[in-house]
Amino acid sequence: MEITDIDIVIRKVLLDLADDEEHRQLEVWMSKSDLNRQIFDQMKNIWGEKESPKKAINEEEIIDEIWNQSQQVEVKLNSTRKKKLGIQITKIAAAIGFIVAFYFLFNVEFTPKQKVELQFQKIEKKNISGQKSRIHLTDGTVVWLNAESTLSYIKPFDKGQREVSLEGEAYFEVAKDKDRPFIVKMGDTEVRVLGTKFNISSFAEDEKEIIALAEGKIQISHGVMSQILTPGWIVEINNSTSHMESYEGNVKDVTAWTKDILLFKNASYQEIFERLERWYGVHIKTEGIPDDKLKFNGSFQDEYLSNVLENLMIEHKMSYELEGENVIIKFN
Repeated sequence: MEITDIDIVIRKVLLDLADDEEHRQLEVWMSKSDLNRQIFDQMKNIWGEKESPKKAINEEEIIDEIWNQSQQVEVKLNSTRKKKLGIQITKIAAAIGFIVAFYFLFNVEFTPKQKVELQFQKIEKKNISGQKSRIHLTDGTVVWLNAESTLSYIKPFDKGQREVSLEGEAYFEVAKDKDRPFIVKMGDTEVRVLGTKFNISSFAEDEKEIIALAEGKIQISHGVMSQILTPGWIVEINNSTSHMESYEGNVKDVTAWTKDILLFKNASYQEIFERLERWYGVHIKTEGIPDDKLKFNGSFQDEYLSNVLENLMIEHKMSYELEGENVIIKFN
């Protein structure tokens, strides 16, 4: 029998559900290269550490740990084989995530000897300034969490809905589930969806909350106000007056940060410095008085902070001093 889907074989072996033929397939696959054997050994070791019935299994921790530890495998490979290792690890990590989610859903035994007790957990994912992350939720939803942002939720999700809370900014690719709407709460504002792609910016210090829809349809509620948003439209909610305004805009600009693009369009100095602090994890102090009428436009991808500041100097009368995490901007 040809090995056409080794990840299925591996998941069965890890669950102690594989038959003799599947064990034979795994041995054949591992014998083909040292790399294959190292991959399986890494999966087995990490999975074994997580089998304890004393605590609820966290499939996100398993996937993260598999990935992080797999990066530490010290083998001399050329660039092509390194790329294959990353693909294989990612594929098998996803398979293990599926295993855990499946058994959580049906609350059955992980192995004939051990049973996992379903527990509810408060999960909080928090990024400091200068840090961004991608989060895989148990329902298949993927969240890109920006710097100085926090995503929290109860796990597992309720049978009737999937609810998370957001402080800061995040881009969501929500897995479709017609029976369980996905709800994002930000203070008095709530976004309700079934399956879609959208961005929310809701920083406590910002004047406005901004919600932009890339695909699908969402319902936005704020106090007694409610609005249905279609792709390509953006809603701004004033945090002081609760005024809600919608307009057609460029959603790709709003979500540029998910591709590591720092984008400024008609940005004031205050907006520029707040975003630079958040993006690079620095503290900015200003000396002198800038011209409030001046605006800045620019796009930077994977650029050093010094390069961004140099561009600001070209367009505006200013200089800067950069010392570690501290930046002093001087206006002439």
